[in-house]
Amino acid sequence: LLMLDAQRRPRSWVTAEHLRRADGRPLADVGLPLATVAPAATLSDTLNEMLTARYSTAVVVDDAGAYGGVVDIDTINAAIRGMRTAGHERLR
Repeated sequence: LLMLDAQRRPRSWVTAEHLRRADGRPLADVGLPLATVAPAATLSDTLNEMLTARYSTAVVVDDAGAYGGVVDIDTINAAIRGMRTAGHERLR
């Protein structure tokens, strides 16, 4: 579950295990940190954020830091496959 604050800014990924261990702490204080990218981030930038954060998902945020969407490793792989296919077709 992606936790957002009142301004729709992503705060953390929270799992059922985090909820069980919260012990009354605010949800903003539990969970996993995020890899975030801007909407104009390149595939390379996004993949680097994912690798640096050791997650297979990056959260897209706008200039104000508000949630815009999620990019996962499957999306990155599909984009790379599409670019390769387009490249091969141009070489024909």
